[in-house]
Amino acid sequence: MRSGPAAPKVGEQIASDLRARIASGELTAGDRLATEEELLEEYGAARNTLREAFRILESEGLLELRRGRTGGVFIAHPGIEELARGFSVRLALDGTNLGDLYDAREAIELALVARLAQRRNAMALRHLEQAIDSAAEAAEIDDPTAFGLAAALLHETLIVEAGNQTLAVVARMMRDLVERSYSAMKPDQRSMRRAVRSYQRLYDFVKARDAEGAVEQLRKQMRFTRSAPSDLWTQPVKGP
Repeated sequence: MRSGPAAPKVGEQIASDLRARIASGELTAGDRLATEEELLEEYGAARNTLREAFRILESEGLLELRRGRTGGVFIAHPGIEELARGFSVRLALDGTNLGDLYDAREAIELALVARLAQRRNAMALRHLEQAIDSAAEAAEIDDPTAFGLAAALLHETLIVEAGNQTLAVVARMMRDLVERSYSAMKPDQRSMRRAVRSYQRLYDFVKARDAEGAVEQLRKQMRFTRSAPSDLWTQPVKGP
């Protein structure tokens, strides 16, 4: 007879409960968690089991253990850096290649650029303009590395400024991977200048609130980039 799934360990159960309380806002970043003695009484667990729960949540960036007289266990919010490391490692373990990553980005960005054009504000336009200016500067000095950073920032800005919080977090998690993929392309100056002109046209469509024009312009730019030598797109995503 096939046995059912193993029951979660007590440490995992405690971690799950505390995680839910953090997610609900009952416990917020900076709050000091109850003492070990209070938590031992609350959960009826052994000290080692409670500390196992602490280790789980600390590895997730949800707890911070501080030493000294004013130390203790404090609630934390995981930074994008921690999330991004786990995200890139997972993609690498799954054998994901750069082509797959780029296809996912294209689907996300094309879905959101119309929304950006429709709801853009002065701050969104300023952030886009700053990213384009950085890309233009990198193209003029023929610096592919700096251009890759600027291009990744521009594409992240398209998602973040569209106003979807969930996809904004995803975009920030992908940023390092996107930067590395652009660096791997090693574009020449002519290609970089062409991309800058495309970005500037995209900016004009967004500024004019022309959603259809923005979508079509971004599609052309991303398809052009995707037409780079095919061996690039079969390269595996690498972890941090």
